[in-house]
This record gives sequence, structure tokens and C-alpha cells, in this order.
Amino acid sequence: MCASAVVAAQVVARSERTPLTWWLAGWLAAGAATILVLVRDEFPHAPLVAYPLGSVFPALLVAGALSLGGRRVPRWIVPAALVHGLLRSALAAAGETRLCGALALAVEPAAIAASAWLVWRATPRAGVSRSERWLAPSLLLLAGLAVVHLVSMLQTGRVSPGLLAMWVVAVPSLLGVQLHAEWERGRRRWQSAQEELERRVEERTAALRESERRVFEVQRLESLALLSGGVAHDFDNLLLVILGNSRAAQAEAPTDSALAGRLARIGAAAEHGARLTQQMLAYSGRSPLARKPIDLSQLALETSDLLHASVSQRCRVEIELAPCAPAEGDATQLQQVLLNLATNASDACGASGGHLVVRTGVCEPSARDLADAVGPESARPGRYVLLEVSDDGPGMDAATRQRMFEPFFTTKPSGRGLGLAAVLGIVRAHGGVVRVRTRPGAGTTVSVLLPEAPPATAGAQAPSPTPVGRRGCVLVIDDQDSVVDVTECLLRAAGHRVVGCTSGRAGIEIFRERADEIDAVLLDLTMPDADGEQVLEALRRIRADVRVVISTGRDASFVDERVRAQATGFLRKPFDPDAMLAEVERALASEDVAASG
Repeated sequence: MCASAVVAAQVVARSERTPLTWWLAGWLAAGAATILVLVRDEFPHAPLVAYPLGSVFPALLVAGALSLGGRRVPRWIVPAALVHGLLRSALAAAGETRLCGALALAVEPAAIAASAWLVWRATPRAGVSRSERWLAPSLLLLAGLAVVHLVSMLQTGRVSPGLLAMWVVAVPSLLGVQLHAEWERGRRRWQSAQEELERRVEERTAALRESERRVFEVQRLESLALLSGGVAHDFDNLLLVILGNSRAAQAEAPTDSALAGRLARIGAAAEHGARLTQQMLAYSGRSPLARKPIDLSQLALETSDLLHASVSQRCRVEIELAPCAPAEGDATQLQQVLLNLATNASDACGASGGHLVVRTGVCEPSARDLADAVGPESARPGRYVLLEVSDDGPGMDAATRQRMFEPFFTTKPSGRGLGLAAVLGIVRAHGGVVRVRTRPGAGTTVSVLLPEAPPATAGAQAPSPTPVGRRGCVLVIDDQDSVVDVTECLLRAAGHRVVGCTSGRAGIEIFRERADEIDAVLLDLTMPDADGEQVLEALRRIRADVRVVISTGRDASFVDERVRAQATGFLRKPFDPDAMLAEVERALASEDVAASG
């Protein structure tokens, strides 16, 4: 008996307190009370201890029913039952046995019936086992048996053999229903937890696959960007030779001759090729940027005339402008982004035309939104300036969507596949991302998200104009023979003396021998034996005031800061011959300005 009471107390105190926990504790308390009543002949005072234990049984049934419904079990429920039982014990000790029995009859069956009602309320009407459906009726039956038991005790004052037989038959069935019902609930919880775990594993697996796909996509685009940049660099050197030689030959040919016209067409074709390489450089992120705060709404408004001229006349263009913070960027390149997107949308609509919408505004994408975007991985949620182009064309399938930004990929018979590639390169160079929403038959929306411009700062003063026109001796250092030859030809035609070499180390040696004679150096920044930075430092060590014009396929903003600080000027390949002559003459004139200052 004592062991039963101790076990019941430990079960309630240390377990997770599921419904079955409370019910088992109640049955243990009821069993202990029954044993005490049965030994009353040997221990006359045993019933005084049995009454509190018996009163706890209905209270624990109610606690289990509350737990089944997900309700909080009041802390006072067991102490209140113990007080009720102690009151019965006090009445029995005073000889008021009938009053003691009446008090039990008034409270305990009602408490058991209340637990049956709570269980009935907490049990779903569908999707449960038979034992769970029988749980509430079994408790109601238990309340009825309790009435029979208490009425019999009031009449006879002791537990009759018939009552014992009733409980021997009823208890296993009633307890079995509770055990099986709780087992079914546990099985469903375990099954639900397993399904939830499988769902999370599937979601995590899908997220990892998506992350792997994005990493692969970024690596692939970066590889294509490196390839495009390398091809553009090599083409720049070829186009420089074509442009320089065609300009030199054009100067020697009679003005009205057929030869002059052919040379002019060669030069025009080379300039067109230079524009294509600029698109390739834009995709690789090496295109020059003249950064300043840009109002995208104002930019779209200023581009509207050119925009209408660029798209098909069958397309209806709608421009929706909203006030927005400025973005920091290159106005010319962002205008190219808008025109490329609009042209691509117009082509997607086809010969039948369609509806194009250009929007600007401000947005705050979440991490989930940025996960679907194309651009730098460093992009973080926050405020972005929005430039968006939508069309009601045929949309794209997943395969086309995945390759749309690849250079030279196009679905148009006459396309070159560089327009959207240039858009992505320009946006990446601006630190922005591109989001694409499309599905077959539902049109396409391309959203360009650019970071807001930082607070405006005072710009650097523009350099004062320098006198041009001085002639001198120029050292040309470039690893391409053809570039050196055409540059020498153009400089000599302009009246300069020229020394050329095709190696960085050879250039250093020539300058060391003729440092007093050489007035300026035209230096290629990318050479195999010694790069332009190493050559520039060596030239500065030989003569600190040497004037060096850097020739490179990159913009000055992509050149190392130390090189920019030591260079007198910059030329972007393929450079225009007149621009090259002007930059060299500006470098030569810088000595005169410094001397006069």
C-alpha cells in the first residue's frame, strides 16, 4: 500500500505528466485505498488513511482529462482532493460515518463524470481509434460504478464480496481502455513527428540543392565573365591595330578616292567591333564606371524618346515613375540597361506587338527574394532602388530562364546574345542584383535592384586644362608587335620621336640608357615578362619625374591605386588615335606646367 502511494507520487512529480501519467497515479492511489479498507479488521484506523487516497483518485482523473485537452492542470487540484479526504477522515473519526459517505457520494462521482465530459470535449470526432472513442463512456461508466460502491458502503458500512467482484471485472477493462487510447495518441504523435521530420529533411535537401545550383550558376557566370573579359582584351589589341592603321592609311590616301572610302568603312567596322567588346567587358564587370548619384525616374524620363524609338511600333509602352532615392552609378550604362531590357521585351512580344511597362521605385527585398536573384552573393536585405521592365509576351520556360544571361545565348534569329549579358555585368559592377519573374504564357518581369547612393559628398575639382601641342621623344612599351608598330606610326606622323619595344624588361633597359632623352612613356599594363606595375616602379626609380601614360583594356577605376597615383594619364584600348595623341601631348605638356608653376 505504501509502495503504491509512493509510486503514484513519484509518477506525478517526475514524469512528463501526460494524461496516462495522471490516470496511472489515480489508479495506484485507488488501489492503495482499497487495500486499506480491506484490512480495517486488523487495523481499525486504516480507513482514516484510505479516505484521502480515495479522494485523490477522481482529482487525478480530472487532471488527466485536462491534460488530454491541452489545458493547464491547476496546482490546487490535488491538495483540494486531499483536504476533502482529510475532512472525510475527521468525520469518520468522530463517528459520523454516514455523513462521511454522503460527502463522498456528493463529490467524487461528479468529479469522475466531469472528467468524462472533458475527455469527450477533447476527443476529435474523426480520425481516432476505437479505444479513444470509448474513453469518455468508460469514465462515465466508472462514475456510475462509484455511485454503486458508495451507496453500498452507506448501507452496509463495509466492502461486500459483490463490490470486490465488480471492481475485479471493471478495473482491467477501464484501465485497458485508458492504456490503449494513450498508446494510440502516442503512435499518432510519433507518426506526425516522423512526417514533420521527413518534411523538414525534404525542405533542407531542396534548399541545399538550390544552394548548390546557385553556387554552380555563379561559378559558371564568373567563368564566362573571365572568358568574355579575356576575349575582349585580345580583341581590343586587334581592333587597335585596325583602327590605327586605317587612320594612318586614310591620312595618306586622296580625300575623294575610293581607297579613302574603303578605309573609312574599315575604321567604322572596327569602331563597331570596339562597341561589341565594350558589351563583353560590361558582362565581365570591367566596363568603366563614371559613378555619381542617379535619379532612375529622371533617367527613365530622359530616355523615353529613345526608348520608344528602340522598341517595335506595335508595342505599347507605359512608364510608371515613382519618387525614389538616388542610386550611385554610371548614367550611360544604366541607360543601356534600360534600353537593352526594353528591346529584349519588345522582341519577346513578337510581330504582333504587346504591352511594355517601365517602373521605378524603392523596394525592400527579403532574404528569400534575394535568394532568387542573380548577382553578387554579398547582396543583403535592405532598401534598394528599383528599375523594372515588364512585358505580356510568351514568357520563358525554366531552361531558357537559366541561360538568359549567358553571353552569345539568344532565342532570336538575328540576335547576338550580348544584350542581357551586358545588363547583368553592368548591374553586378554597380553592386546590384537582377530578379526575373516569368512563366510560359504569362509574360516576363525583369527587376533591377541597385543599392541606394550614400550621402552626397563634395566632388573633386576637375583638373585644369593643360596646354597641348608639344612634341618630344616617346617610349612605347607593349608586348604586341602590331600595337607598337601602329602606335609608332601614329606618333611619328604627329611629329614625335618614338622608341618602341615589345617587352617590359627591354623597356626598362632602354629607359635606363636613354633616360635623359625620353620625355614620356606609353606603357601597356598587361605584359607577360614584367607587368606594367613593375615596369612603372622601375622607371620611377631610374627617374622620379618620368611621365607615364598607362594603356590598358580596363577602366582607371579597376587599376591599382598605387599605379594610378604614379601615372600621368590613362588610355583605354582600343583607343582612338586622336585621343592617344591628345593624352601623350597632355603628358608632355605637364612638365611645362609644373616648371612654370
